[in-house]
Amino acid sequence: MRKALKFLSVFICAALLFASVLMPSAFADSARQGKITGDAVRLRDKATTVNSNTLLYLSYGTIVQINGTVTGNEAVSGGGKTWYNVTVSGKTGYVYGKYVEEIKQPASTPVYTYNADFEKNLLNFPEDYRDALRSIHASYPNWIFVADNVNIGLDAAIELEYCASNMFSTRKWVELSYGEVWRDVRADVDNPEHIREGRWTFASREAIAFFMDPRNALTVTNEKSSYPNVFTFLEQSYNSNLQNAAGLRTVVAGTFLATGYDGKPDAYIDDIMAAASESGVSPYVIASTIITEQGTKGTSGLISGTCKGYEGYYNFFNYGAYGGDVIGNGLKYAKEHGWISRRAAIIGGAKQYGTGYISAGQDTYYYMDFNVKNTDKLWHQYASALYDQCNKAASMRKACITNANAVYTFKIPVYSSMPYEPYGVPTNLNYQGEHTCTRGEPINAKPATCTEEGYSGDICCSVCEMPIEMGHVIPAKGHTPGEPIGVRAATCTEEGYSGDIYCVECGVLLLQGANTPVKEHTPGEPVNVKAATCLNEGYSGDVYCKDCGVLLSSGSVTPITGHVSEGWIIDVAADIGISGHWHKECAVCGLLMDEKDYPALTEKNPGDINGDGAVNNKDLTRLFRYLSDWDIAVSVSALDVNGDGTVNNKDLTRLFQYLSDWDVEIF
Repeated sequence: MRKALKFLSVFICAALLFASVLMPSAFADSARQGKITGDAVRLRDKATTVNSNTLLYLSYGTIVQINGTVTGNEAVSGGGKTWYNVTVSGKTGYVYGKYVEEIKQPASTPVYTYNADFEKNLLNFPEDYRDALRSIHASYPNWIFVADNVNIGLDAAIELEYCASNMFSTRKWVELSYGEVWRDVRADVDNPEHIREGRWTFASREAIAFFMDPRNALTVTNEKSSYPNVFTFLEQSYNSNLQNAAGLRTVVAGTFLATGYDGKPDAYIDDIMAAASESGVSPYVIASTIITEQGTKGTSGLISGTCKGYEGYYNFFNYGAYGGDVIGNGLKYAKEHGWISRRAAIIGGAKQYGTGYISAGQDTYYYMDFNVKNTDKLWHQYASALYDQCNKAASMRKACITNANAVYTFKIPVYSSMPYEPYGVPTNLNYQGEHTCTRGEPINAKPATCTEEGYSGDICCSVCEMPIEMGHVIPAKGHTPGEPIGVRAATCTEEGYSGDIYCVECGVLLLQGANTPVKEHTPGEPVNVKAATCLNEGYSGDVYCKDCGVLLSSGSVTPITGHVSEGWIIDVAADIGISGHWHKECAVCGLLMDEKDYPALTEKNPGDINGDGAVNNKDLTRLFRYLSDWDIAVSVSALDVNGDGTVNNKDLTRLFQYLSDWDVEIF
């Protein structure tokens, strides 16, 4: 939800156009007086908000002597370029014109004349609305008032916005500068968690009630511009039965919109009526918004169509018109949205105005900020700022009251029930007592148990016992299981027990234990194991339960292994003039099992590396091992199989090829 003063530039008017500050030529009329209409308004040494010094802060209602007016810069909040040169408390300086109201001789108040049709319509309103509406009707006889029924009571609607049970759900905020009486009694301005965006905190129930009570807005001009006025109820949706070109002419009378353009006196009238039809926004609201934005003469560069680089582009609603280059930024926005003509700009701007809220039935400033007719969508409210709708209404009022013959429709909420007296401006007397309410200790508090809900307790004033904050239900805690009781571990011969579980809070049995079955024996590692040898039997070992020690299985005798030979071992390879000798032995105990001799060779037998009289893969293996420096017996004369006089890998390759039936010879 966005902050106040953000709904269209009509309400923020973020214009920072700087003009040269003209000193007043003469301050001749010392009899003029004015009243300050804002809080903490600055008296400056120059007619500008930039690079000026503050001489005094003036409170609401301060009377000043007006010496004259000058043209200065327009403030960010909008309000024109007029500044007043004033004298107050012995100091002379400048006050922004938006916050000075000249004091004039009171004009005679129009007297209400009985009107049967108007009185018939008043019957739709509560009695305490009627006198105020009669007074407005006396000055503006063409205004139409519609009673809009709300199906909840005012106090219930206020509670939805205030939320007594949780301050952080309060939907309305006030600026800290508004003072303590506007703040929620629950809020602590020294607690950062209670501050929003550095300058806002939660609004009090009394403050919310003051702005929500429709009876406080049944006036054209309230005591302060930030207080409610009837324009908060101005119906902004298009109603073809009530709004037409004739009525629109009364709204624009005396302004540039009444003169048309391109030689067509009704050009703006036609454009605005077309915009109303396409956007669903009242043509009177469209016109009033344009007049508020562009002034009655319409001389802004935003709608001239002649600005360099943006020729032919228009922006009647000042969308995007902010920053140091207000005109340029606003026309850049127009170009991006294709507003290439006056008509396109008016229709396009009106469509943006109507999107989101008017189309959702929140077609007054009041309903935009208090969505009380759709409480299931209470979150869909335009601003958190409590007085947002009043600031907008004050801007709209300026454009609407210049022509007393104009026709406007006001949709005024009528709640199903309302207090007898209207809610007044908040004071330091909270809840109508003779003291400032302070938070007492919680009452009606009840702790939650395992099976029953509790209650946090209501907070009331410690003096008058009026409620400040309602408590909330604390859910039942549920049982908290303790450690199992009566646990017994199962053994190899006896059952165990899982244990009973009780709630540690209330002692109730939560889970009945169960017997756990007898465990099976867990075999341990065999004992008395003896390995069999070549000459002696072995024993596989006895197995016992490693939990209780009972014998589970006896071992068995393993037979004698006998001697095992891995093959012939060459002691001496036969060679020319040398006898060979081979033997077998037990691989386990080394016992000599067999031996044989080979006769000496009488001639060279190439390739017979092991000297057994044959050339085969055994010789290839022996040659490989010989070349790998193994300590083995070889027939030296048989090593040089390729006959090149050396023994190397070439001989190994030649022998491999020979044994693989390649067409090669060995020497």
